[in-house]
Amino acid sequence: MWKPLVAYVEIDGIPCVCAANGGWDRDPAWYGYLHSGGVVEIEYHGRRVVVVAKVLEGVKRQPVFDEVYRAFPHVRLYLARTSRPLPVVRLGPSTSDILNSPTRHGLVSTPMSSGVELSRHSL
Repeated sequence: MWKPLVAYVEIDGIPCVCAANGGWDRDPAWYGYLHSGGVVEIEYHGRRVVVVAKVLEGVKRQPVFDEVYRAFPHVRLYLARTSRPLPVVRLGPSTSDILNSPTRHGLVSTPMSSGVELSRHSL
């Protein structure tokens, strides 16, 4: 099974990833799986979690991308290399996880050196 390791930022305790692909003019292969908006399984904080991938656009994308930019300043090099917008994906909890977890408030931006391991989840 293919399991890319992807750096992320946390927003309200939810991992968000940027499909920068080193600034190349094409999206990384793993983004294709997430772009469909389906259910995926990730390894996050040492445990496997089922999440729903949501591509953020417009006013929802910008504050998250700003956090990515602050956490990973080298992204400016990628922006200079490509004309494509760098997609941002929120890896939110599945509906059952939302119903069973406490509400969290505030903004937390934590770059994690270990990243998020993504894999396709079959239901």
